[in-house]
Amino acid sequence: MVASNQQVSVSAVIALYNGERHLIDAIESILNQTQQVAEILIVNDGSSDSSVEILNQYLNRNPRARKIVKLLEQDNNGQGSARNAGVKSAQGDLIGFLDQDDTWEPTHVSEMVPFFADNPKLGWVYSDFNEFDDQNRFIRRQFLAKQEYIPPVNSVFGLISQDLMMLPSASLIRREAFLSVGGFDTQFRGYEDDDLFMRIFVAGWAYEYTPNALINYRIHPHNSSRNHSFPKSRIKFYRKYLSFFNPDSDYYPKFIHQHLAPRMISAAIHDATVAARDKDFEGHQIAIDFLNEIFDDTGFNFRKKLVLKIAKRPTILKLALNVRGYKNVFSSRKNVSY
Repeated sequence: MVASNQQVSVSAVIALYNGERHLIDAIESILNQTQQVAEILIVNDGSSDSSVEILNQYLNRNPRARKIVKLLEQDNNGQGSARNAGVKSAQGDLIGFLDQDDTWEPTHVSEMVPFFADNPKLGWVYSDFNEFDDQNRFIRRQFLAKQEYIPPVNSVFGLISQDLMMLPSASLIRREAFLSVGGFDTQFRGYEDDDLFMRIFVAGWAYEYTPNALINYRIHPHNSSRNHSFPKSRIKFYRKYLSFFNPDSDYYPKFIHQHLAPRMISAAIHDATVAARDKDFEGHQIAIDFLNEIFDDTGFNFRKKLVLKIAKRPTILKLALNVRGYKNVFSSRKNVSY
């Protein structure tokens, strides 16, 4: 049990892959915490740039950092694998992930640790976040508040029905909870966060949300819609949770038809829109094939014809997505209870 801020230890974990540009900023944001971490574990996931050289030069001239930074090496196996390796080597009671290009606000640790006091079943805490760019210019503060974000209901139905917006960099996770579910599922290159927190919840751990923005999330202008790893990972996520309940279970229709399928349909329609706008024919086909798969699984026959017609016409599709509440079209009931 975590009794006080002083008695708990926190390990920071950074998965490193070709992060030479912003890595030092990330490290210094950890060192500048009002409540210090016990260690900073940096897992080099087979970087091919000068990241490690820059890190070693930084450590040589920074004795304070040198005392707590530990560099681990592995072949390129992906961010999830690198994070898992970091947690496995960590000694802290709590784990704070930080992406190599993001930064923590100075009170990230000190504001989150108290949530764990006298609450042995609390698995994680997460916060709102700010957005900034490659030049360290802040674009938006308290992103989730601006979106009128509502934390998911404490049920598997609430967690599966929406994008959770629980960023690992904006979270503090009990190491015991993380290890109890085996860490990140390394098959994912997207949706690994939602999958992790879903599994931790199912294992019996609780969570809390703080509306304070405690991290700065970096937006990159070169992000490309033609990177198909994320939508392909979404399909894997859908297939994994399609079998979460046995089809004979009373929970199955509600979980699939009212929560999982509507969420995935909405995301696939959005992907189809963006791909069509960008003339990304492969991305558009991935989205259409995914919609077909969902409709075949769920038997939404009438909806299938309607949505696929719309999805193949970008102008109509854009108008449809601007209609509030369109997601309910795919639910068998409008009033959903959790």
